[in-house]
Amino acid sequence: MSDRLTAVLAMLFAALVATLGGALLGWGVMRLEGGAAALTHAPLRLSVEGQSGGRDAGPAAAALAAPRDGQRPERDTEEQGANAPEHWADPGAPRLAIVIDDIGQTLSAPRELLGLRVPITFSILPDLPYTRAAAEVIAQGRREFIVHLPMEPVDYPIHDPGPSPLLFSLDAEQTRQRIEGYLRELPGAIGASNHMGSAYTADAGRMMLVQQLLAERHLFFLNSKTSPSRVPAEIAHDGRYAYLERDVFLDNDRDEALIARQLERAFARARQRGHAVAIGHPYPETMQALRAGLTGPAVHGVRLVSLSDLLAR
Repeated sequence: MSDRLTAVLAMLFAALVATLGGALLGWGVMRLEGGAAALTHAPLRLSVEGQSGGRDAGPAAAALAAPRDGQRPERDTEEQGANAPEHWADPGAPRLAIVIDDIGQTLSAPRELLGLRVPITFSILPDLPYTRAAAEVIAQGRREFIVHLPMEPVDYPIHDPGPSPLLFSLDAEQTRQRIEGYLRELPGAIGASNHMGSAYTADAGRMMLVQQLLAERHLFFLNSKTSPSRVPAEIAHDGRYAYLERDVFLDNDRDEALIARQLERAFARARQRGHAVAIGHPYPETMQALRAGLTGPAVHGVRLVSLSDLLAR
């Protein structure tokens, strides 16, 4: 009886061992498969980490670093060559900022200029039919714009600076309200310049108010220099206000060949001084001269930049 019981127990024990062995084997296989999966992914993870640390990332990291569907790569092949973005140009080169005034009458002008794919700065007049819409188009194109402040010229009203200008007849509070209205209409502006204003920019009291208001809002003033007066420069110097001046007018003469020559003068000025500001207008002749002359992010050894880039240095 004891022998039979012993045999039965031995058989039960053998069955139990076989069952446990199969389970352990299956668990071991799963562990190995899990380990293999972990090892399969590990080189990808390490490759990405190695990429940031300067190690050879390999094709796996390149695949992970590729943009997802719907995402645009930071630099695509379409942008290489003559139409490469401006950050591909030599950062140590002389710099030229080109400003196009009198934006706001149409949307075709800013759209065409944005198509040049160079960092043109737009100067938008307030209270025009497309003032706000132009600012939106320019912002969507990731370009900068400033407010083109309409100011009284010496021959006013023979020459009219446009709707709601800054005039000598306004007192300080009216002037403040008018400027604040411009800025509310163009909230993304990074600065301001004068439209006309040959009389206004020569008046120290009025320009002090204008430049103080801009400085309070961390905005700079670009002097278009429609007057030889040094008043805006002196106010900026004394108040330590952000300030720039125009060096070259591109299109006083609306002739494409003359505009191209003025553009060459602007490049020469930038090479001579290290930086320059050129101002033009959305005339068809100017657009054609810019299209022909601005062939890339750097032309004749000069880097094309926005106005803010000049202030940043």
